[in-house]
Amino acid sequence: MTSKPATIRPAQATFKDGAVYSADYADIYHSVDGAIQEARHVFIAGNDLPNRWQQANSFTIVETGFGCGLNFLATWDTLKQSAAACHLDFVSVEKSPFSLEDLSTILRAWPELGTFASELLRAYPPLIPGFHRFHFDGGKVTLTLLLGDAVEMLSELEARVDAFFLDGFAPARNPEMWSDALFEQVGRIAVPAASAATYSSAGVVRKGLESAGFAVQKKPGYGRKRDMLTAQLPGTRPSSHPLRKAVVIGAGIAGASCAFALARRGIEIELLDRKSGPGGGASFNPAAVVRPFPTLDTGVRGRFTWAAFLYAVRLYRELSKPMGFTWHETGVLQLARDSAHHERLVRAVEMLGYPPEVVRIVNAQEATELCGAQISEKGVWFPMAGFVEGQALCGALVESAQKSMTFIGRTEAQAIRTEGETVLITDADGKTLTSADIAIVANGIGAKSLIADGAPWLRAVRGQLSELAPVATRLRSPVCREGYVTPVIRDRHYVGATFDEAHTDTSLTDEDHEANLQRAARILPDAFDNPNLIPGSGWAAVRCASRDRLPVIGAADLNLYCCLAMGSRGFSWGPLAAETLASIVSGAPRPLEQPMLQGVSTSRYVTEGSPQRFLA
Repeated sequence: MTSKPATIRPAQATFKDGAVYSADYADIYHSVDGAIQEARHVFIAGNDLPNRWQQANSFTIVETGFGCGLNFLATWDTLKQSAAACHLDFVSVEKSPFSLEDLSTILRAWPELGTFASELLRAYPPLIPGFHRFHFDGGKVTLTLLLGDAVEMLSELEARVDAFFLDGFAPARNPEMWSDALFEQVGRIAVPAASAATYSSAGVVRKGLESAGFAVQKKPGYGRKRDMLTAQLPGTRPSSHPLRKAVVIGAGIAGASCAFALARRGIEIELLDRKSGPGGGASFNPAAVVRPFPTLDTGVRGRFTWAAFLYAVRLYRELSKPMGFTWHETGVLQLARDSAHHERLVRAVEMLGYPPEVVRIVNAQEATELCGAQISEKGVWFPMAGFVEGQALCGALVESAQKSMTFIGRTEAQAIRTEGETVLITDADGKTLTSADIAIVANGIGAKSLIADGAPWLRAVRGQLSELAPVATRLRSPVCREGYVTPVIRDRHYVGATFDEAHTDTSLTDEDHEANLQRAARILPDAFDNPNLIPGSGWAAVRCASRDRLPVIGAADLNLYCCLAMGSRGFSWGPLAAETLASIVSGAPRPLEQPMLQGVSTSRYVTEGSPQRFLA
């Protein structure tokens, strides 16, 4: 996988002649004659966006240089005013983003964008390299920020782009943003009839656009700029056949997240589950800890884990409380299992170089103060991590998508077959339960019965939680060490979970309870030196994992897709896995870099030469 810089170097907010100014490039971020007016003249009018939106179900823009976010905000505002029904995907790359504090200060200068700016600031990410996805306006507007070098980021973007905002600093000041390599990427991701606009009329810009296949025109610029450029590729925009209906099998965290992500894009959903309500199976977990993990792995697993964690936190903040679900952002403390593991944790955190609001090493005293229990060693603190009640979360996802979704409980799909371009879901008697344009298998280990060869690359992993009587220690956050123990939730601590690949019986066992009692004592020996199990309590389920312990996402056959194998990380991985699948089936820009997409794709287990193996 392409290496990324360990850290992002934020831009410094300075001002010159009433404009935001970059000392690094000795150039301004926007016209001194009016930033919003420039955005509307150069980029919005230059790409003829309001007229084109009226004729599109979805529309994708790529911007080179997010800067202050003004072009995005002005575009969102214009879309809102146009009353167009299309969904907007706005992708913007930025090597040196502003900090949240500086961006907040900058955007106060444009009170007319107040509502839009507030939403952007509320969602703004920690400055970590890679792709970051956000949803606004009820899902009608999707922003994907690519933090890193423009050419590198765009080379890892999978998208079909309708319009480009070319808005780097002046070519003489920042030639990398106007390089041949950048224009090569523009040409790669542009659809026929795609357009481009830029404030610059420099010869190198014209040449770059022409090399990418665009016909270029010089037009009157904005303010003191005499000229600007617009450009268009030949051809006709591909006709779209929007996805109308999808059936999702499984209403656990993977399936509920898929239904939510698809409904947010206006797709009709039928969600099937053998239980009476969402989150009734392995996702019932009454206390699921949501956290990343520091690792020296800079490949797919390590990067996907962090990207998925950050996306999940944003979603849980959005859903919390208004939908009857609470996201407990308590922070999570990770302790090492031994001295060698501790050294690896420290090296991993140092290697990442992430901001302290995301992850940091804490000493024993700070760890004690943060989590509320006596800690006698250093640990890793994840300030944004926390825990959820699994069934409540699945219910909130389904409830929030109810305008576009029908939940059908106590229904078990036994087979999937296709007739023409329609997918049919049938029961044990061969009776058709429902039909749709596509089917998504998201029912965990139950997917094995829907796959002709039994999916040998999926494996069952049984896990058991135990419930302990409250202890005197006022624990405020989950603490992890080869498992986890939670603060008091509904008058009890939860500890777990066991990891058992040999059994699939979900009956509670005394052996696993004893293992969890010992686990609690290892995690917090002072607090749980003599833990008491609550009689008759506990919970067990069978989770689904893949051979390489990564999720399995993507197309399995014509009109058949998978979102599977979250293992024990469903509540950290599920939302981004679902958003990735929703982007694939709707043709939207992918929220993951291409190497990550390949790393989690169904293609690593299912070859193109045997598509029928997914059909029962």
